Amino acid sequence: MATSINLNLLGDNYPVFPMSTVQVLYSERYQKLRYDSSVPLEDYVTTLPTSLLFLQIPHQFILHPPSHHAYLTSALSHLNLPPQFLHQIISLALNLATNNSLLGSYFIVAGLEYLRVEQANDDDEILRAEFRDMVNAGVAPSDDIDDLLNDFMNLLNGFGWESESTEEGASTSAIDELVKNGGFVASSSQERQGFDVGFTCSVCLEEPQAGDKLIRMNCSHVYHQSCLLPWLQRHNACPNCRCKLDEQ
Repeated sequence: MATSINLNLLGDNYPVFPMSTVQVLYSERYQKLRYDSSVPLEDYVTTLPTSLLFLQIPHQFILHPPSHHAYLTSALSHLNLPPQFLHQIISLALNLATNNSLLGSYFIVAGLEYLRVEQANDDDEILRAEFRDMVNAGVAPSDDIDDLLNDFMNLLNGFGWESESTEEGASTSAIDELVKNGGFVASSSQERQGFDVGFTCSVCLEEPQAGDKLIRMNCSHVYHQSCLLPWLQRHNACPNCRCKLDEQ
């Protein structure tokens, strides 16, 4: 699990407070990412922003930059911030004090976010997270979510998409034989190849285009070669009718 700390700085030259102020807020966030993508499956705040520091800087220090710098360094040092974050906060404060016409007064909010990132490497886990997104978006009902998740997984399993399948894939020799005997290239006329106009590969749901490599299994179901071969490496059956490859 990867962890990181992010800093979000907000500086204002026209503060609500009568003297220069620095506030440091801390929050924690958790993300779970797909193993093949940076798109979060889960993303939520685990700890709401809490104030670590609310510092008001005496005006006499604002008028003397070295004293201003030393005061901020001393006050912020006990937070054990990463050096680069400490430098960013102090630099912003000094710049606002120097460039502000209102006697150097300013108001800074520094938001520190501790981020924990975990990669999902389990198909079942990914599907469940995606289903939760559907519930949160109102696409799926939220009542009895655990039962709905189980029904959803059982439905997928019924179509052969086992998340934790123990089935062995077809042998390399059987796959090679299938490619040799059943492989062909799509032409512009689908009728001449034994399937109807409008036929789609039931794995990717796309209609074959001229030049696509296809495979016709002995059960007569036709697929893109690039769709079928990864499936056969995990399952020894037709994705459509479940006819065993070694029995064809």
